[in-house]
Order: sequence, then C-alpha cells, then structure tokens
Amino acid sequence: MSFTIHLSPDCKSTRSRLSSGLIFSPHPLSSFHPDPPHSPTAEPLTLQVKKHLCSGYLWDFWLAHHPTYGKVIFIVLYVPEWPCNEPDTWEYIPYEKIIDEVKNEEEIYLEKLRDLQGTVVPNYHGFYRTSDDLHWAIILQNAGYALGPGLATLDEEWKGHLYRAYETIHLHGVHHGDIDTRHILFCTKPQNHIVLVGFRRSSKADMTVGKHVRSLMMEMLDVRRRIGYGPGAQVKLHLLPATYYSRVKAEDREEFMQSISDQHWSEVSTPEEIRASNQEMLNFFPPSHLFAN
Repeated sequence: MSFTIHLSPDCKSTRSRLSSGLIFSPHPLSSFHPDPPHSPTAEPLTLQVKKHLCSGYLWDFWLAHHPTYGKVIFIVLYVPEWPCNEPDTWEYIPYEKIIDEVKNEEEIYLEKLRDLQGTVVPNYHGFYRTSDDLHWAIILQNAGYALGPGLATLDEEWKGHLYRAYETIHLHGVHHGDIDTRHILFCTKPQNHIVLVGFRRSSKADMTVGKHVRSLMMEMLDVRRRIGYGPGAQVKLHLLPATYYSRVKAEDREEFMQSISDQHWSEVSTPEEIRASNQEMLNFFPPSHLFAN
C-alpha cells in the first residue's frame, strides 16, 4: 500500500528532510499486509503530515492522518544522515543494525503481540521506504501521550495500569528490553489504560522455561522500581502474580519456586569482588561522613 505525503504548512524542516510529494511504498523486507488489502486500482493514498512531535535517538516522530487508519504516528529516518552514527559515542548504532531492529520490532508486533494491538500496544501499520531508499518510515496508531522523557510519578491507579500492561505483554512471551518513560503512553479512551511502545530491542520468551520466566519477572521488578518507585519490601520475585510461572514445566516447577523465594535471595552471598569494592567505598566515605548533617 503506497502513499504520498503532504506536509502541513506549519511543519518545520527537521533532520527527517521530509517534503510534500515523497512517495512511500512497503519496504521489501516488511512482512506487514494490510487488512483489507489495498486495491492496486484504487486512488493513491495521501498521508497528511500535521506536526513534528519529537526526535528520538534515531527516529523522528510526526503526527499524521491516514485516510484508512485515521490519526497515526509517522516515524521517519533520513537514512544517509542517520543519527547515532558516531562509533565513539554511547548511542552509536551501526547502519546494519538499524534494519535488524526494525525487522525485530515488526516481528514482535505481528507475531507475539498481534492479539494485543489496539489495547496495551498500538496497531502496527507497516514499514515503508521511498524509491530512492533515502527515507524509511514506520506507521503506528496514535495511541496516547508519552509519560516521558525524564522522570515521572504515577498515582496508584496509573501504576496499576502500568503493571497490568507489562504483565500482559510478558504473559504473551515478550521481554520488552527498553524500559523508559518515553515508551509508556497514557490513553484515556475508551477508559484509562497504558499503551507500551518501543519494541526494537525486545525478545521472545518461552513461558514454560524457567530462566525465560525469571527474566520477565526481573523486568517487572525493574518497572516497579524505576517507574513505580515501589518500596523494596514490595518489589520481590515471590510477590509477583502466580500467572507468571503457572506454565513452567511441571518437572522444573519446584526448583523454580525455590529460586524465586524470599529465603533463597536472602541466602545468596555477595560476590567477593563486590564486597571488597563496598569496603573500599566505606573506607573512603565512612558512615559518619555519609550521614553527617
């Protein structure tokens, strides 16, 4: 399903280097197929690009209107000048890895998260490119407003929505892999809920394999600590819902349950090198110094 873009007069020039009249077609590596299919004899589609929302590390995000999908987020990369292309910087992404991440994200949306689209994840509408391969683009449903970037606090209601959203993708076998307030969207229609995005670094998990389940549970603890600011006494593996480990193989269940028990973690000794580092810090900053008024 190809389309032409038309930029609103208010759109400012950005690193995307977009201009009205650019034609985007499905990328040959994309597995997305619209439902229902777009007839080749139908009138060409025009994507109305309304506003530049923000620029991420790599992609630019635009608010747009699609004649079939309605309000969407048009996510664009100008390939010849892709950001994060300096090898000596922490955010460096090799050119070859960009397409791998796009393919991975699409696969996650179209396989593991297919049944969740339009609920805790947005509807995915494909991966596209211009004929000269200078521009790549992804189209997602406009599903809400980002909590980030930066630090943010949530009340108890929204914390509950956040934890349920992560639990839902986890139980569908997806390890998100990129917890960040930028990837958490508020949505209030038809009722309050959280929508998760940013699956380019995600991985698949087998809910019958203990180490996979533990990895998902550890990510949930991360969410509760870093976004929910949960108190330590409540952020523990054995306190997470039993739905996480209900499908672990029967022959492995007892060992798995022991591995996540509170008693097990209280008995895990700190590695010698970490104890030595901690002692060195205490010698340099004794408690009397650390807690002095």
